[in-house]
Amino acid sequence: MDLTSKIAIVTGASRGIGRAIALELAAGGATVIVNYNRNAEAAEAVATQIGGIAVQADISTAEGCDALIQSAVNAGGLDILVNNAGITRDGLMVRMSDSDWSDVLNTNLQSVFRLCRSATEIMMRARSGSIINITSVSGIRGNAGQANYAAS
Repeated sequence: MDLTSKIAIVTGASRGIGRAIALELAAGGATVIVNYNRNAEAAEAVATQIGGIAVQADISTAEGCDALIQSAVNAGGLDILVNNAGITRDGLMVRMSDSDWSDVLNTNLQSVFRLCRSATEIMMRARSGSIINITSVSGIRGNAGQANYAAS
């Protein structure tokens, strides 16, 4: 897979699946924007390992999504968007706070919409691009205590 001169954003790329995706894209030659929210040390380690760019952005907010997309534009464009970030705030629905519901939907669902909308605009102008959305089997068959996660 030759991704030379391609710029990719991977959300939640400081660890786990996101890290593995970032490593693979970089191995193909892409410049990878390693998005993270809290763990700067882990994100910097990934970015250093692959020659990428660590970008802190809270994608649960519109401002965070805009800043992340702008970081790609500043790097030269956007060819690949991987929506990987996700959180859980498990709890029985009868006890689930509005905040736990909103936090999960804003991070796992709203961010995907916002980032896809912005990326699509850039990619349509370039007449090229790929968007990959990572999801969970919980979207097909939810688990007890994960009404918010399954919905997102």
